[in-house]
Amino acid sequence: MTNSVYVINIKWYDAVSAGNLIRTDVLCTNNLITAWIKRDGIYTAPATAVSFELEVSATVGDAFWLDNSNVHTIAISKTISFTPDIRFEDGIGNSFIAPPPLVLVSATPTISNNNATTISFSTEEKDTDGMWAISSPTKLTAQRDGIYLIFLMTSFSTDLDSWRWIKINHSVDGTLAEATHLASTVTSAPTLTTNSIHSMLKDEYITAIVMHQAGGDLTTVVRMGMLYLGG
Repeated sequence: MTNSVYVINIKWYDAVSAGNLIRTDVLCTNNLITAWIKRDGIYTAPATAVSFELEVSATVGDAFWLDNSNVHTIAISKTISFTPDIRFEDGIGNSFIAPPPLVLVSATPTISNNNATTISFSTEEKDTDGMWAISSPTKLTAQRDGIYLIFLMTSFSTDLDSWRWIKINHSVDGTLAEATHLASTVTSAPTLTTNSIHSMLKDEYITAIVMHQAGGDLTTVVRMGMLYLGG
């Protein structure tokens, strides 16, 4: 028996029948036919391929046998992508994709003289846990029991320096933190900040109160936020 030279090709077409040849892949070329030989391969079809055929070409030597051929289609996702997540765990069974529950709101109210004003916020800059609602614009409400970092910042418009005051107020415990700017004879536009770390139960809330004694109206920029730290 004379060894045969043969080639097995995979031909890809753009139609089920009578289509155009897109590409030819060579599965194997062999001139050893004295024993049964298994040939296999994994190929990625061209993007426009609809069908393919196996072509076996023998060029020299004795006759040989092609015992069997099997084709298996394997579906593989072309692209796998992910965004790494940082998971925050609070120690009592709750976990969150970072950032943990956070709310940040702002407003630009005009505050009248000597009037302790509860701020009605108008802009939601961030709220990952539904702690602020337009229907209750003065409140930041805890959505779960736990410890919260609370912060308040207020900038006042320029005028002859006067006494100014801000406060974080809790729905149950009252005053959590406050800051005061004392009157002087210098014209200025001060910014006051204050913060607190406080344990809150679900549905308890905080508000911001601002007051001044400038003698007339002052415009302000008020920002307030609350960050859940854990149980």
